[in-house]
Amino acid sequence: MKRAIALAAAFALVSCETVLPEGLSFARPRGQAPVPGTIIDTVPTGATLAHPDGECLTPCRVDYGRVVTVTVGKTGYKALDVTIPLGAKDTVLELTPVGRSTPVETETLPLP
Repeated sequence: MKRAIALAAAFALVSCETVLPEGLSFARPRGQAPVPGTIIDTVPTGATLAHPDGECLTPCRVDYGRVVTVTVGKTGYKALDVTIPLGAKDTVLELTPVGRSTPVETETLPLP
C-alpha cells in the first residue's frame, strides 16, 4: 500500500513538471543549483539578456533566488533595464526599434 501511494505521488510530481521551450538558455549564479525561474522572451526573439553572471539569448530562463536587474538589448533596438522580482511570471518584452522602421524605396536613393 505504501509503495502504491509513493508511486502515485511520484507520478503526480512528474505530470506537473513544466515543459521548457527547446533551446532555452539560462541565467543563473555560477556554481549554484537552479531555482524556479522566470522565462523572459522578446519581440523580436534572440535579444541578448545581460545578467550579473554573464549573458544569454532570449528566450532565457532567469534562475536567481533574489531580485535581479538585467539588461535586454538587440542591434537596432533600444536596450531595456528590467528588474525581475522573486516569483515573477514569465513575460515577453517588446523591444522598440531605433532608426528607420519602414523599407527604403529604391526611387528615393541617389543615383551613383
